[in-house]
Amino acid sequence: MKRTLVFMIGVTSLTLSLLHQPAFAVFSGFEPLGGLIVSDPRCTFRTTGEVICAVLGTDQALYVNRTVNSGITWSGFVGLGGIIVRNPSCTDDSAGSVICAVIGTDNALYINRTSNGTTWSGFVGQGGIVVRNPSCASRAGREVICAVLGTDHALYVNRTANGGVSWGGFQGLGGIIAGNPSCTSDGATGVICAVLGTDSGLYVNRTTNGVTYSGFQGLGGIVSSDPNCTFRNTGGVVCAVLGTDSALYVNLGP
Repeated sequence: MKRTLVFMIGVTSLTLSLLHQPAFAVFSGFEPLGGLIVSDPRCTFRTTGEVICAVLGTDQALYVNRTVNSGITWSGFVGLGGIIVRNPSCTDDSAGSVICAVIGTDNALYINRTSNGTTWSGFVGQGGIVVRNPSCASRAGREVICAVLGTDHALYVNRTANGGVSWGGFQGLGGIIAGNPSCTSDGATGVICAVLGTDSGLYVNRTTNGVTYSGFQGLGGIVSSDPNCTFRNTGGVVCAVLGTDSALYVNLGP
């Protein structure tokens, strides 16, 4: 009888475990969009509900692909030209436009902008000598901030003015950065940029007005990847990194 009782408990536990599996969201499955890509993709949404993804082709030019029909289908790749040497970074400007930032063969920052998802401004040079991938994010109020590393490995930011028509020029934030920056909106009026220091720790620098910054705040850790940050619609920021054990770690901020 004891053996039978133990066996039934085991079955009951297994049955309860199977019945209480978490409910997962249903994904569409992978949909091939074609192309021959030599960079990481960078995607962003427009406030109109459209998504735009940017990549580099084998000719090192920038190509974009956007959703149509409420995201059901894609337009196909549209070449925007250029000869790009690093991964692009794209973001919306909170007013229906999308800005893509790239680094040219002269290692300067270039911006390409669309206000309708179809026609683009062409590349506009912003100068600088950049040694890492750019990272751009939008503030409320139609302002975009792009962060890069200079040849001194310090963090520099450049922000739009006049509704995205012109740029303010590079502002140095200091630091000695060991990897690519990752910037995100904080879901309100601010932007947070995360970087790795030379001690492999995670650091963040924040602005609430686009002009003044908090200075670097150390969050600790020993990180083996570039950070990747995004805002939560409930408020605050999430930054994800890999640890030295190659596991995924996240840090939630205000």
